[in-house]
Amino acid sequence: MNFLFKILSACLIMFPTVGFGQNGLSVSSVDGLQNGKITPDNEIVFHIRLSNNSGKTISTVDHGFRIYLSNNSEILSAQFQPAVLDAFDITGFTWHQRFDGFHVYSNDNSDGLGADTVSFKALSSTNIVGFENQFDQGILLIYTGAMEGFVGDSLCIDSCFVPSSGLWRWSYENDSLIDTNIPWSGPHCFEITEGCCVGIRGNVDNSSDNIIDVSDLELLVTYMFLEGAPPACSKEADINGDTILDISDLLALVGYMFLGGVLPANCQ
Repeated sequence: MNFLFKILSACLIMFPTVGFGQNGLSVSSVDGLQNGKITPDNEIVFHIRLSNNSGKTISTVDHGFRIYLSNNSEILSAQFQPAVLDAFDITGFTWHQRFDGFHVYSNDNSDGLGADTVSFKALSSTNIVGFENQFDQGILLIYTGAMEGFVGDSLCIDSCFVPSSGLWRWSYENDSLIDTNIPWSGPHCFEITEGCCVGIRGNVDNSSDNIIDVSDLELLVTYMFLEGAPPACSKEADINGDTILDISDLLALVGYMFLGGVLPANCQ
């Protein structure tokens, strides 16, 4: 990914696409959920998809999203994982090739007070493709999460006006800039439940039997070396409990399973 996106800032656990009609934005899937719910300290990734069936090419975009608690209370920065917007290359064209005027992905408010907001803005010239008619792909990732203090509440994502302008701005090829409300599938809320790590660490795939077996090892190897999905429960994959997920955790798991090594660290 572009280094700028990393500065501003996929769990093969994919969930069914949320229906939203034939034209607009949707949350197509969510990574990191456990049985459809959010567990504390586990990264959540919202996949944002755009379907353009307007009959025209979208050449200008200015849109925002907000992450908030369902009870609308303030989210203290020390207790909340701020929302981070990221992007990935779209099949056939990179963002730069689609939008040559500019493309910006920003964290507009990530102080943890109230709703955290993120936005994306893009402008293409007449000879750049933009988002063509019948475009239907994922375009953005929004990373966030919740901590232990919010168990019993729900974490929500919704479309919102971009803070700087107070407007959504979507325009089509050869049109003047117009302010419009593009269809959106949300809001979507997910209950926050107890943590995913139970007893000793090592149940990397977070299976319900809480047994450490070869499937856990395979998931960790695939993630580290084969660009596989992140572990379903990051704390379970942190075998040595040092809060860093790296090769030392893999070695500790192999040692425990096959070489009579010490027990993995306790979750608590």
